[in-house]
Amino acid sequence: MAIVAFLFDHDNRFFVGWKLDTSWILCTVSWSVMMLSAGAIALSAWLLPIEGGYELIPNREEEENHRGRH
Repeated sequence: MAIVAFLFDHDNRFFVGWKLDTSWILCTVSWSVMMLSAGAIALSAWLLPIEGGYELIPNREEEENHRGRH
């Protein structure tokens, strides 16, 4: 996006009256949503209480091998 913005200002291909159309708007909106989402995730990690550890689901093969050895 930054490269296109630079070229829009400095390249001769973009003549006077040239417009960056819907794709530019969608790109800008998607970057904005991405930044808001990243901020919300970071804020939730900082503000919400810690949930504690997670228990791993045991693997049946490991259990059977472990039981067979004893």
